[in-house]
Amino acid sequence: LLALLLALLLAVGEAAAQDPDDADGPGIGVASVLGHSLIASAAAIAGFAVVFPIDYVRKSSEFRRLDKGPLFAVPAFFATLSKVDFTSPKVFDEFTHRALLFAPRVAIKLAVFGLLRGHGEAPLGKVIAGGLFAGIVTSLYSFPFRRVEMDLALSSKTPFSDLVAAILAKVDAEGIMAVYRGLAATLPFAVVHNILLFVIFEVIAKAVHDAVLPAFLLAGPLAVAGASVLSAPLDGLRLAIWNNPFDFHTFFYRDSKRRVVIDPHWSMLRDHVLAVLDEWTAPGILNMFGHAHVRVANSSLAVALFFQHLIISDT
Repeated sequence: LLALLLALLLAVGEAAAQDPDDADGPGIGVASVLGHSLIASAAAIAGFAVVFPIDYVRKSSEFRRLDKGPLFAVPAFFATLSKVDFTSPKVFDEFTHRALLFAPRVAIKLAVFGLLRGHGEAPLGKVIAGGLFAGIVTSLYSFPFRRVEMDLALSSKTPFSDLVAAILAKVDAEGIMAVYRGLAATLPFAVVHNILLFVIFEVIAKAVHDAVLPAFLLAGPLAVAGASVLSAPLDGLRLAIWNNPFDFHTFFYRDSKRRVVIDPHWSMLRDHVLAVLDEWTAPGILNMFGHAHVRVANSSLAVALFFQHLIISDT
């Protein structure tokens, strides 16, 4: 059923994304938006579906019991895999819960990028623009989930429907801006991370001449790891601002006589700049490599990037 769904999404998406009246590629019309959304959705679901069984087995108690060290990992994996019933309701519920948290975010990222990048070979400017807007739009979708998770101290196992209900309740009680409080601290990291992600992927894919196997094995993993490492200083800045929040009223406010006062707070800005520069010292660079985690979200994103590129690059 999953394979049929993916095939349907890709068939309809590929047909809708192509604009027969435009020789240079698809235009930003309703059909193109629909097409790239379906292609991105299929890539996101496929990426997660490929990685989920591996991650599910790896996190099971049976695998942990059998895994006694590096030499035992592979035999333990296949021994556990043979005992897992992937058709059981428990596994399906776990897949659905985690896919609902992961797939929409990646689908939005890939849809925005694919729409701006277009089909075929794309110039660097289009790739950068696609990554920039993909970071902004994806943040607008995903940030409210992060906001309510932090405000309500919710766990990662909180059902998707409960997270949506918490967001709606917060908006109803405090207004729409309440779920975006702190977004400014996240945007620089999100934008730079997405630009690096797509630029690195496109450069590597082009370097291997879009050969399917090298692109799958190299481009996706190296793009995800490279973007995570190189954007790590901005992630550190994000955490620093989260711990010491400020808004525009910190810099612009009215005094007791209603006069507008502009206070740059140079010392605070200097501290934030130094926090970023400290990441580029020798110890900081080593710490940056800790951001390249091998986890289900990163692995699924690498696979999804490959699937989308395979379709929209016409290889």
